[in-house]
Amino acid sequence: MASNSAMRYSFGPCFPLFAGQMYTQLGTVGATALLAGLMTAAAPLTFIFKQIGPRIQAKSRFANFLS
Repeated sequence: MASNSAMRYSFGPCFPLFAGQMYTQLGTVGATALLAGLMTAAAPLTFIFKQIGPRIQAKSRFANFLS
């Protein structure tokens, strides 16, 4: 959840910097379709990291194992 919050709060202030140019160049339909495509491509990442997360954590020397 912390990673999700960090990404949201870092992307939020940056979006207005390029959103106007993106919507001008691509049009409303094109820019919205681009954003929807990016979100659709990113949606499975949650489930992928849930599957491979324990393996990544086991290999990490920085992971904190409390059990």
